[in-house]
Amino acid sequence: MRIRPIIGLGWTCVSLVTACNDQPTDVSSPRVSTAVATGTVTILPGARIQDSVNKYASGTSFLLKAGVHRLQSITPKSSMSFSGEPGTVLSGAVLLTTFTQSGTRWVASGQTQEGVRTSSTKNNGRPICMFKSPRCNYPEELFIDDVRLPQVGILSRVQAGTWYFDYDADKIYIGINPAGHKVETSVTARAFQGSASNVAIRNLVIEKYATPFTSGAIQVGGSNWVIEDNEVRFIHGIGIETNAGTAARRNHVHDDLQLGMGGTGDGAVIEDNEIAYNNNPQAINYGWSAGGTKWHNTTNLVLRGNFVHHNKGPGLWTDIDNIYTLIENNRVEDNSRFGIYREISYDAIIRNNTASRNGFALPDTEVVRGGGIAIRSSSNVEIYGNTMTNNKAGIDISQVEVRTGRYGPYGVVNLYVHDNTVTMPTGASGMTASGSGDVFYTSRNNRFVHNTYNLGAQTRPFWWWNAAFSRQDSLTIAQWQAAGQDLTGTFNH
Repeated sequence: MRIRPIIGLGWTCVSLVTACNDQPTDVSSPRVSTAVATGTVTILPGARIQDSVNKYASGTSFLLKAGVHRLQSITPKSSMSFSGEPGTVLSGAVLLTTFTQSGTRWVASGQTQEGVRTSSTKNNGRPICMFKSPRCNYPEELFIDDVRLPQVGILSRVQAGTWYFDYDADKIYIGINPAGHKVETSVTARAFQGSASNVAIRNLVIEKYATPFTSGAIQVGGSNWVIEDNEVRFIHGIGIETNAGTAARRNHVHDDLQLGMGGTGDGAVIEDNEIAYNNNPQAINYGWSAGGTKWHNTTNLVLRGNFVHHNKGPGLWTDIDNIYTLIENNRVEDNSRFGIYREISYDAIIRNNTASRNGFALPDTEVVRGGGIAIRSSSNVEIYGNTMTNNKAGIDISQVEVRTGRYGPYGVVNLYVHDNTVTMPTGASGMTASGSGDVFYTSRNNRFVHNTYNLGAQTRPFWWWNAAFSRQDSLTIAQWQAAGQDLTGTFNH
C-alpha cells in the first residue's frame, strides 16, 4: 500500500482504513477513502465525502471516522448509510485564525461566502427578526468557543457579544481579541440533501451549517430516510427537515436558530427525540415560524415520546393542511408559546402527553391563549389522557375566520376533549371564536367531557359562549356546565 503524506501536518498516516492515533481533529488536506472487508467505506477527516459517494454504488455504507469533517455537503444515492464513531463531527463552519486589529475591533478579511437570505418581513409587513438580532435572516453565523453571537446591522454596534459582516468589503468584525479563542463562521448550507430514498444517517454530530430559513441542514428530499442517534446543533435554519416516510429517532436537536425539526410528507415517524433550546435566546419572531418544531401538509404524521423543552416558540406545532396526525406520549415543557399546537389542519388524536409551564411569552390580555394544548381552526381533533400543569392556559381552543384548505374549511368542528387532567391555578380553558358568531359553540359538535381541573382559587376559569348575555365570556363552573360542558367533570379548588 502506498503511504500518502498529509501535507502540512508534520506527520505521515500509515493506515488509510484505521485513523492514526495522533490524528488531529481538524484537517484541510484531502484524505483517501477505502473499502474494508465488510463492504463499509471508511472516510477520514479531510476527505471530500461526496467524492466517495459518487464513486460507490447505491447501498454502500460509509463510516466517518472521529474528528471534524468540515464543509461537507452530501447528496447520497439510494440506500446509502452514513454513520460516525464517537467524536465524529460534520461542521458547516470554517475556523477563522487570521485577524488584524482595527481600533477596538478585530477583523478577518477575505470572507467571500454569502448564502441565501430570507425576506426580513412576514406577509403582514412585520419584521421576522427581533430588534437585538436585525440580521437573523442572513444565514452566516459566527461562534466564539461554541457560543453563537448575534450579527448587528452596522459596524459601530460591534462589541464583545456581537459581530458584523461587511459583505461588500469581505470582512468579518468581532469585538474581542480572538487570541486563545476558537472562532468559527458558518459557510456550507446543508449537510445532507437530495431525492434518494432509504438513506440512513446515524451517530453523527452535525453542527454550524449556514442553512437558509425554512430548510434543513438534513434536508430530506426523498422517501423513507432513517435519521437516528444524531446530535444536530447550531444550525441557522431547521436542524432536521423530514419528508415522506422519514423515521427520526433518538436525536438530540438543540440550539438551532429557527426550528429544531419540521417538514412535510406522508407517514413520517418522529419519536424519542430531545428537541430543546431552539430560537433561544430568541432571535426570530416566533409568530412567523420558529421554536421547537413545525410540520405542514403531512398525512399520518406520528409525534411520539419526544422531550420538547425550552424552545422560544411552540413546542410541537402542526400548521397548515395536516391530516390523520397522532401526537402521543410526549413531554412538552417550558416552551415560550404553546406546548402542543394544532393550527388550520384536520383529523388528529392528541393523547397521553404531559405539558408543563408553556405559553408564558403570550400577553396577559390573551387570557385563553398559551395552552399546554392549543387548537386553532382545526376539525375532528380528539384530545384525551393528557396531563397539563401550570401552563399559561389550560386547553386553548380558538376559531378565527373560516377559510378553506386542502381538505375543506378550517374550523373547530367535532372537537372532543375528554379525560384530561388540567392544573391551572391561573389562566383558563375553553374556546374563543371570532367572525362567526355562536355557531361553533352551538352546532359544530364541540364538547368537553369528564375532564379533571385543579383550579386553585379561580372563580371564572372557563371561556365559552354565554347565552345569557349573547357573547363570549369567562364562566364559572356552574355556567360552564350550563353550557353543556364537563357535566361529569371534576373540579378541585
